[in-house]
Amino acid sequence: MWNNSSPFLQGIRQPLSNEIIANELRIEGTVPPELEGVLFRTGSNQRWEPARPDRYHWFDGDGMVHGFYISNGAVNYRNKWVRTEGFKEEEAAGRSLYNGIYGSYEVAQPQLEKGPAAVKQVANVNVVEIDGRVLALQEAGRHYYELDRNTLETIGTFDFHGAIDALVTAHIHTDAAKNELLLYTVEPETRRFVCALADKQGNILKQHVVTLDAPAYIHDFMFTENHFVFFFGPINWRPESPDRVPAGKSAWTFDPKQSNRTLVVHRQTGATQWFTDEAYQTTHFVNAYEEDGKIIVDGCVSDLQFVDDIKVENFFPFPFPDAGRSPFTPPALYRWTLDLDAGQMTRARVGNFSVEFPRINEKLLGAKHQYGYFAGVHQPKSDSHDFNCLIKHDFISGKTEYQTLEGDRDVSPAEPIFVAKPDAVIEDDGWLLVVWWDPQTNKSELVIHDASDFTGAPLARVKLDHHIPLGFHGNWIP
Repeated sequence: MWNNSSPFLQGIRQPLSNEIIANELRIEGTVPPELEGVLFRTGSNQRWEPARPDRYHWFDGDGMVHGFYISNGAVNYRNKWVRTEGFKEEEAAGRSLYNGIYGSYEVAQPQLEKGPAAVKQVANVNVVEIDGRVLALQEAGRHYYELDRNTLETIGTFDFHGAIDALVTAHIHTDAAKNELLLYTVEPETRRFVCALADKQGNILKQHVVTLDAPAYIHDFMFTENHFVFFFGPINWRPESPDRVPAGKSAWTFDPKQSNRTLVVHRQTGATQWFTDEAYQTTHFVNAYEEDGKIIVDGCVSDLQFVDDIKVENFFPFPFPDAGRSPFTPPALYRWTLDLDAGQMTRARVGNFSVEFPRINEKLLGAKHQYGYFAGVHQPKSDSHDFNCLIKHDFISGKTEYQTLEGDRDVSPAEPIFVAKPDAVIEDDGWLLVVWWDPQTNKSELVIHDASDFTGAPLARVKLDHHIPLGFHGNWIP
C-alpha cells in the first residue's frame, strides 16, 4: 500500500484496493422476505497514490459503487469503480495524473495528455435511479454516469437529455406527491445558479435563474410544496477555475465576511426571497415543509467558533491532525423557521448530539415529518472521532433513541437508508439498511434494523469478509 499519511487514507476511510463479487453472503438472523431489490452505496475510494498523499482530502477519491442484491432472503454483493474519463486516463497511465478537487496539494498538476479536462470527475457522492437508469452522481461535473444495474459497469453518461451544461447537484430530490424531480445547477465563475423541475423521466419542465453574490459552495438543498430552499455560507467553490485545482490549490476558499444567506425560490413563478443570518456552513438537510404560512427546515450545521481567514480544506468537514483548532464545530441538528410574510428567519438547535447523513421516510419529503434517522456520536467508548451510533429523533415529542449495535464497544455506521414496508401506513413502519464497520476486525456488514423497534436487536446482519470505506450516500432501488 502506498503512503497513507493522510487521515483520510486510514481506518474507516482506508480505500478498498480491489473489485469484489461475493454471492450468498452469510446472514445472522432473517432478511425480511418483502425486501426485494438493490441497496446501492457509493463513496470515495482512491485508485492510485495521490500526488500528495499527506494532503489527500476525503472527498477527492475515485467513486466506487457497492451493490447489495437482496432477493428471497439471500444477499449477493459486488463493487466497482465508476469509469469516469479521469479514472480511465489514470488507469491507462498506471498512476495519478490529477490533483484533488478539495485537497490543497501545493504542487502543479502532473502532466496530462492533450484532451482531458483539468478537473477529474470522480462520481463518488450518490447513486439514484432516473427513468430506469442507475446513475452515479457528483457535484464537480456536468453530467452523471450511468451504470449497469447488475454488473455496475459504467455504460454512459446522463445530462437530462442534453438540457444540462453546468455543474449539477449530487443531491437531486424527488417530490413523491407531485411525481417531480428537483435539482439545481451552478456556474461558479459567472455565479449563474439555476433551480429546475423535471419529470420522472428526467425531462426538464421548468428552470429559474438566480445570480449569486459569490461563487458559494452548496452541497444539498430542500423543498416544500411550493418552494425550493437553499443555504449559502462562508465557503466558496471554484472547481473549474484554471488557477485553483491545476495549480494544486483547493477548489474551496473561505470568506470570513460572508454570512449565511438563505434563498427561497417559488417552484412555479421563480419569485425569490433572501434571508441572512450569522456565518455557518450547512451540510445535509432532513426535510422542509410549510406550516401556518411559514417554512420549517431541519438540517445539519457546522457553526463557526471563530472567524479567521483559513485554508478551509484543512478543517472541513473534519480537520487534519496538524491543522490546529478547527473553526468549525462538529455538525449538529438545527431547525429553521422562515416567515415569508415578515421576512424573518430564526433557528434553534434540536437535541444535544452530533449528527450527520440524515434520512427520513422519503415519501414525506416536502411534507411534515415526525422522524429523522442519522449517523451520530453518543457517549463514545474510545478516543475515535468516528460515528458510533445511529440516532432516531422524534421531532414532535422530542424523544431521541440510540442504536449502538454492539453496546460495549464502538462500531461505526454509515448513512441509514429507510425503506418503507410495502403496506405501511405509519411513518416509521419500515426498515433501516445500514453498513456498519468494525474497527477490531476491519470488516463491514449490512445490518437491517426495524425502524419502529429502533433500539431492538437487528433483524439481520449480512457479513462481508472485507471493509467498506465510510461512504457518502446511496439509495434502495426495488
